[in-house]
Amino acid sequence: MGSKDRSGRGGRGWCLGALTLILAAGCASPSLLAPRSAITIESADIIEVTDTTLALRMGVLASQSSIWRAGLDTIRANGFRVLVATPEQVPGLVAGMETYRARHFGEVIPIRDRWGAIVGAVVTVDVPRLERLYRLTGLPDEMLDLDIDRILIHEIYGHVVPLSQTRTIPGGCPDPKPGAPAETSCAIRRENRIREELGLEPRVTYDLRGLSIGRFLYSARGPVAAGRE
Repeated sequence: MGSKDRSGRGGRGWCLGALTLILAAGCASPSLLAPRSAITIESADIIEVTDTTLALRMGVLASQSSIWRAGLDTIRANGFRVLVATPEQVPGLVAGMETYRARHFGEVIPIRDRWGAIVGAVVTVDVPRLERLYRLTGLPDEMLDLDIDRILIHEIYGHVVPLSQTRTIPGGCPDPKPGAPAETSCAIRRENRIREELGLEPRVTYDLRGLSIGRFLYSARGPVAAGRE
């Protein structure tokens, strides 16, 4: 990244100030406000991925992690319908979520049937917002790919796999309560199993330092810039 951005204002300092606003939120546990809705697209696989980048990264994870593969097999064996998409794709694909707007980099939204039972989940990863962050910082694409992997691992293996088994919000491994250590969450513990298998650093905090982009901002500006994941 050069010394100035395209607007002509001073480069790195202005960019990091803007990033603080973009990083207002990171990832979220399965929502308690799960909609009574339905995934409307037809798919040969019970796990449907509608974004090219997310499909690519899920393929990489499947080629590298036996734990990840076993998790997806569990979802399929449980007959649990999952849509993996970017936030802007969801309103056109899920009846009942036409007004959906993501607040976090990664989210899990359980899908309920007409009787209120949890029958599936929508997983969103805000790839466009992550890409904008990486363009602003000038960090390499390889780091972006790994951050997408970390989010997918957390949302799908950390939350969706246990949710498919229990069909309850508490059974979907909620994230740590505010101020609680990261390891108190079974979602973080599950995430770290795959991180260890892939040779990635363990996740020890529940703020954005769980991602490379968060650690970059934290080192540059301190905890205010890093936000909460």
